[in-house]
Amino acid sequence: MSVNPRAQKILDYWFGDLDYGTDYLHRQNTLWFGGGDAVDGQIRALFEADLIRASTSPLPAEFAAWKSNAKECLALIVLLDQFSLNLYREQPKSYDTSALAIPLAKHMVHAGWDWCLSPVERVFVYLPLEHAENIPDQELSVSLFQKLADGAAEPYREAMEGYLDYAKRHHRVVAKYGRFPDRNEVYGRASTPEELKFLASDDAPF
Repeated sequence: MSVNPRAQKILDYWFGDLDYGTDYLHRQNTLWFGGGDAVDGQIRALFEADLIRASTSPLPAEFAAWKSNAKECLALIVLLDQFSLNLYREQPKSYDTSALAIPLAKHMVHAGWDWCLSPVERVFVYLPLEHAENIPDQELSVSLFQKLADGAAEPYREAMEGYLDYAKRHHRVVAKYGRFPDRNEVYGRASTPEELKFLASDDAPF
């Protein structure tokens, strides 16, 4: 089936020429996790208007329609989760908007649509769960990343095991503190002495 042009633009920007080589992962990691002003500026110019509309409540019909198939739902998750974290760094709405992708991720998983996607695309379906400040979502995150790593073939195995390790580390932090201490300053939350010790350690933020 055809994909909504706006959704396809998000997928093309984020995943590029999706393939199964190690060079692809190295190339895309700069975009995905390197961040920086240049990346933020690109995302702002190309997609901020979409993000603003998609983050309103109730979800506008134009974006609600994207929940009807795997590719468009993936695009909506990337828009709400990844792009918000880039555009609204160190602001509460970065995490608040990211959290709007959690029901969409669960929708994808319950429908089994994640299994229709490539391993790399599945990573970005599961990441909103890893960003959640509650144990049930963290446990689901670890479970999904475990399955992803277990089923990964070369050359993706090492990368998927790395994503699993990050999921486990996020889970441990929320299990211990009930939240992510590195968000305390953003939200104006007081940190406990134990959290301050964690934030000063090599384990923080991740």
